[in-house]
Parts: sequence; structure tokens; C-alpha cells
Amino acid sequence: MNPGNARAKKYFRNREIISLNNDGVKAINSADFPLAIQKFEAALKLDPNYKLARDNLAIALNNYGLRLRNNPPEALKQFHKSFYLSPSNMTTQGNVEGIIRIMGKDPESFADRVMLGDQARLGGDFIGAIVEYGAALVLKDDPKIHIKLGDVYRVRFQTDKAIAEYRAAARATDSAEIELKLGQALQMNGDSGSAIAAYEKAVAFKADDPDVRDALVSGWEQALKEKPLLPENHIGLGQALQMRGDFGLAAQQYQQAISFSAGHRNPEAERLLASLPTSKTAPATSVGSTANRSQTAPSTSVVPTRDLKRDETFVKPATASPMIGTNYALFFASDTYQDPSFGRLDNPVRDAQSISNELQHLYGWRVKVVSNPTQQQIGQVLDDYAAITYKPADQLLVYFAGHGMVDVKHGIGYLIASNSRADNTFSCVDFPWLQQSLDHIDCQHVLVCLDVCKGGTFLDSIAKHCRGEKSRGPRTRTKQPLEQFLADCGFRKTRKLLAASADQNVSDADSLNSNHSPFATRILEALRNEGPSEQYLTFEHLLRDVSDLSPHPCFGSFGGDDAGEFVFAVAPQRP
Repeated sequence: MNPGNARAKKYFRNREIISLNNDGVKAINSADFPLAIQKFEAALKLDPNYKLARDNLAIALNNYGLRLRNNPPEALKQFHKSFYLSPSNMTTQGNVEGIIRIMGKDPESFADRVMLGDQARLGGDFIGAIVEYGAALVLKDDPKIHIKLGDVYRVRFQTDKAIAEYRAAARATDSAEIELKLGQALQMNGDSGSAIAAYEKAVAFKADDPDVRDALVSGWEQALKEKPLLPENHIGLGQALQMRGDFGLAAQQYQQAISFSAGHRNPEAERLLASLPTSKTAPATSVGSTANRSQTAPSTSVVPTRDLKRDETFVKPATASPMIGTNYALFFASDTYQDPSFGRLDNPVRDAQSISNELQHLYGWRVKVVSNPTQQQIGQVLDDYAAITYKPADQLLVYFAGHGMVDVKHGIGYLIASNSRADNTFSCVDFPWLQQSLDHIDCQHVLVCLDVCKGGTFLDSIAKHCRGEKSRGPRTRTKQPLEQFLADCGFRKTRKLLAASADQNVSDADSLNSNHSPFATRILEALRNEGPSEQYLTFEHLLRDVSDLSPHPCFGSFGGDDAGEFVFAVAPQRP
């Protein structure tokens, strides 16, 4: 580029930034705070380091919050944003505390500030969560709040701050959970050496945790991408795979370490290779069972070598299919509610446990069941799953069982958490927020199952169908070999919904099987019978298997769906 043109471009860009700032000042003087906010944010988009626009934006947000004081929750959001930009501004801090009092809370109460932080986080207001968790930590240095704050920073990709919070939590009381989160944040930052050290600490706390073992594999995979010819990295990855029970893949890594060593001799790799069980040294059939997708980053240091002990007693019940990555299933099941307006249910928790058991032992999935979660716990667990680094072939099933309801006037559906109140929809989990949260999880294949009343209102298209429009039924099933099926559509993005009904109530117990709901009964039958006989199930297979229930289940796509598929492949048993 011509130097003169570059200078001219910079000159006009600076003029535009200054003009936007000046327009924002005029809007403040005219009390048009939304316009002022728009102008200052536009200036900061062009130059994030423009301090004058940043300070003016904080003023505009503060003044807008004062205008909204008759709507305390919205006013608090504006004050939060202002204080985040200007944390030393005592006026804004006073306004935050004042509006909290108007809301009936005590700004000097640790519990109240944590609760406000949890509410902000669940609502996707991460800046509000940062401000409230920070205020709570001023009142009481609690490692649990450091973890929550670290999680929020990690979701916002502020990994340096996330790392600082996790380390603060570890200094107070260390655990496998903290070291796992710290390692993931370090890995996101490209610091594979420190990430591996954190994962190894997690292993020391909880060596039998499959998520910890998978994270250690992921850390060594990243190290190997950074320095693929370093024998120590092949040894490290081999040891991590060996701990996880993937002896065939471990053998391959030890052999690579030997081939990359001087004179093709490496006593450490040779010793480890010889120590492998002889019946399991054949190359493994799957390379897709690692929980985390490695992120490539510039190499900054030599990765440390650890002599990890082989655990011959740890054997997974099944391994993943060679064409399938790691499969996650997350269940939220509620049968007991604090508000007596929501009657007790008999089967949701039992349904979740039964389906998760089939997925774990017959299909080799990694499962988690959250029983009777609060609204805050649902948000927390979804944040945890959003923080996982997924590989392209990984899949995530999110299954909700319990009560659901719909605001007919506005066409918005809700999940009922264990602490939801019938007279306050803000205490429920609204489907628009849930849909957005699940769509933003960086997993290529996501399937949502809703065994709740009126679950079809999860999608706009189905909500319209509930009010009179027709939806399309399932297509005719075509049997293909799994490899061919995946080659056709298995690697396109998937965002699918299967709900027990559109806008009707559903039964808690099947007439022929009182231990499960009708919807769960059909899912279990498919997993137990059709899957094993045909080696895999697809989303369309499930549609066919539930299609004759009454009320009729409904289905659809959401978010960034690209006509991808979702597969339940029976896992080959280890010999």
C-alpha cells in the first residue's frame, strides 16, 4: 500500500471516530441516551482503546439506567455495563447498590450478590454476572465464586482473567474440577505445557474421571501439533492414552517416539511399549473418543514429560464407533418442585437414568444426569458444556424431562425448574434463551429432546403449527451402511429438536409401562432393540418410532442446522 494512502486512510478513520464521539456527546446533552450509547459503541468498534469514548459510554449507560429506574432489572443491566467500563466510578457503584435495594435485596449481602450474579449469568448477561460475582468476592473470598467468575470469563474468551480466577480458587482449595477448568483455559490460550500440568494435577485428584483423562489426552494432542517431531510429546500422549485404556493408540505413539529419536532408540518409549498388555497392543479402531478438540497455537516452550502410571483396572464398558467422535448426553430431569402449583411427577428422573444407562453401556456415551435442577444450575451446567472444546465428529444430546408450560398470548414456552414459581415466568427457563444457548455451543451435532408438556414451542416454526399450521411428518427411512450414511450427511452441522408434543400436555406414565413416560418408553425400546439389531439409529429412526404416540410428538431444526444428522451407533465391545 502507498504510504500516503495509508496515512490518509488513518486520518479519515480518526476523523470518523472523533465525529462519532462528538455525536454521542450531543445525544447525551439531548438526553437521547440510546442514541448516545449507539454512537460511542460505534466509535469503540473502530478503536477499542479510545478512552474518551469509553468514559462517555459509561456516563451514557449510567444516565440511561437512571431513566429506567421504574424498571429495576433493566436499570440494573445498564448500571452493570457502566460500572464494568468504569469500575472506579463511585457514583455508578452507588447507583448499582441503590437499585439493588429497590429490588428488595441487600448490596452488602454476599448471598444476594451471588444470587444476582447467577440470575445475570442464566439470562446471558455476562457483564452483569462479572460485576455481581466481583462484588460478592469483595464481601467474601469464596473459591466457588472464583470458579463461577472464571467460567463467565472463559465463555467471553477472556482467558487470562479466567486463568487468574481458577488459580485463585485453587490457592484456597484445589480439586480436580478446578484444575480441569484451569487446564482448559490454559489450552485455549495456547499454553499446552501449563495445561498439561493442570490436567496432571486433576488426574492426581480424580484418576478415574473419564473427563479428566480425556482432557489430558487433548492437552498432549495440542502439544504434539505444536512440536510433532519431539519424542517426549509422543511419549506423553501415549501415556495419557494408556491411562484411558486406549492401548492400541498408545502403542502407536510409543513407536512414533522411537522412530523420531536418535538412532531410532528411546529407552523410555521402549519400556512403556513393552509394559502394554500384549492382547491390547493392536492398533485401536477409534481415534474419535477424545472429549476435547485440540486448538493449534504457536509453540512457546518445551512440553514437560510425565511418567504417568498405567491403570490396568480401568476398562470402559464400550468404545466409540470408528466413524463417530465423543458422544455426550446431558439430562435434566425434575420430579419434585418447591412450588406446590407444579405437581410431583413419578418418572422423569427414572426416565433419564434409564436412557442414560443404555447410552453409556450399550453405545459408549459420556452421560450426566442432573436431578431436580434449579434454574441457576441449568445455566451453570450448560455453561460447563459450552466450555468444552469439541471435535468435528462429536455429538451432544440434551434431554429435558419434567413440567413445561406456555404463555399463549406471547407464544413463549418454558421449562419448569425445581425452584420455578407459577406466578413468575422469570423464575422459569424460557425456550428462546435455551434455544440460543444450545445453538451457541461449539459442537457440530446437537439434538434436543423435550419430554415436557408443550415442548414444541421451543421452535418458532412449531409454535406456529401449534396455532393451526401443519407440520411435515417424518420421511421414509432408508437403510444404509453407517459409513455411507455418515459420508452423505454425518459431518454437516446438526441442530435438531424432538419434543413429546407440540402444544399439548403429555403423560408422565405409559399405560402399559407405569415406570416410564410414553415418550421415554419408545426411546428406550429403540435403543435396546432396534439399535443393536441394526447397529445404529438416526434422528429419523427415532421420529418413526415415536410418531404414532398420542398426542403426536413434533420435530424441527433450529439455529445453524445444515441438514446434518444425529447418530446413535452401537459401540463395539472390547475383546
